[in-house]
Amino acid sequence: MQNNLRGALILSALLLLGGCFPKYDWRDMPAAGDAVRITYPGKPQEESRDVMVAGLTLPMTMKVARVDRTMFAVVHVDLPEAVVANPSERDRVVAAFEEIFQRNLQGTVTARRPVTLRQSSNDTRKLTHASEVEVRGKVRDSASWLLGRVYLLDRRLIEVVALGPADELTEEVAKTFVQSMRAD
Repeated sequence: MQNNLRGALILSALLLLGGCFPKYDWRDMPAAGDAVRITYPGKPQEESRDVMVAGLTLPMTMKVARVDRTMFAVVHVDLPEAVVANPSERDRVVAAFEEIFQRNLQGTVTARRPVTLRQSSNDTRKLTHASEVEVRGKVRDSASWLLGRVYLLDRRLIEVVALGPADELTEEVAKTFVQSMRAD
């Protein structure tokens, strides 16, 4: 009986401690080389590498937080001035970044819409593109979905992405993450 009581007390204590550590530990942080702020659902890790997109080799930095099997990321690259100055070239590169969403899930774009980026009144940077893309597909044979946004703020192209299994990543959580981005 004493062991059963002790086991019940330990189980109760663990359940109480589990309640103190929510699944999502939302924290407001700088992202995209301090160009924006976003609310991550956990502590992100940062990595950088060169990527080939639309025939250009670009230095890319990713800041990623993972919760269970879901990834929350902010990616940024600084586009060459020649690309930014040429509207058709700029649009081609932005479209290539949006297409990466679809390729990553080998899926279908289920929604594409224009969005805005909250900018403070004293932020003079020019926003020339802001779109949101929703993709449904698979990751490792598991039904998955992605909610992503692509922004072009001056020369900096910024992607914000919530990607996870369809049975894990809720629309509310994905929107909470991608809609929290702002330029201060």
